Amino acid sequence: MQARNVIAARCDHPLLVQKKPIRATQLAEYPWIAPPENSPLRSDLQTSLLAAGLQNIKIAYSGAGLAGQLNYLKNSDCLTVLPHGVVIELRHQREVTALPFPLTAPVRSLGLLSKKKLLRAPVTSLLEKHFISEFELISTLIRRDESTVLWGNSSGTV
Repeated sequence: MQARNVIAARCDHPLLVQKKPIRATQLAEYPWIAPPENSPLRSDLQTSLLAAGLQNIKIAYSGAGLAGQLNYLKNSDCLTVLPHGVVIELRHQREVTALPFPLTAPVRSLGLLSKKKLLRAPVTSLLEKHFISEFELISTLIRRDESTVLWGNSSGTV
């Protein structure tokens, strides 16, 4: 499954009510939640913001697990970078959404690795089928979301 990152915010974030596309300079006006230090998401956050021309952002909260970051995100005007699939899965709660702003970041691939000749228990095959089914569903939801959301100014200009 191909996975890319988006900027996540609470559903009633002030940037979501404006009519004009979000500008990179507006992103710097809000505090950010940074993933843990050695996380690939931390690197993606830094790369994405630098590509958007933002060098100095305020980090309001850092580290902790996903649950802690989401709790802080839902109760603040902070922004963060999350995989699109995570945000899609959280949408049914109507608390977190993706900002319509395109990010320049590496596309990550998620998948399953296994040995071909390994004798597996039946439950392992069931789990594998479940993961594949869920990856396909999430991929479909992401494609649908990407085709319906106007992702701001595609140039990412300031």
